[in-house]
Amino acid sequence: MKEKIKNIADKFTLVTKNIVIIAIIVYILFGIGKSIWQNYQTNQKIDSIKSKIDTIQKEVDLQKNLILYYQTVSYKELAAKLNLNYLKPGENVLIIPELSNKKITIEDITSQSITQNNVSPTPNFVKWWQYVIGK
Repeated sequence: MKEKIKNIADKFTLVTKNIVIIAIIVYILFGIGKSIWQNYQTNQKIDSIKSKIDTIQKEVDLQKNLILYYQTVSYKELAAKLNLNYLKPGENVLIIPELSNKKITIEDITSQSITQNNVSPTPNFVKWWQYVIGK
């Protein structure tokens, strides 16, 4: 009987040791997984911020280039011509009238050709019939 109790006690201690070891392994794996997930999220935020920085840097470069362009003589002359109607000596202004915005459609073209010819068009099936019988 004492031997049975000793066997049961040995098995119980073995099972509890295994449970404790498994619990420690699960806890460590959970901690590692949590760290990996936080690292992934941090890297995603870093990438997002880097892309925003690149976009802002491109905008800053564009604004710098616009400032340099607005300081050039050619822009100042163009602005004076457009806004103040400035002309250089010996320069002439040419005014071109606008074209009409009327769009010509296929129906307009076909109706014009029909009225010009005063002939009604032959239906397609009649043309085929004439082709088949050899007219």
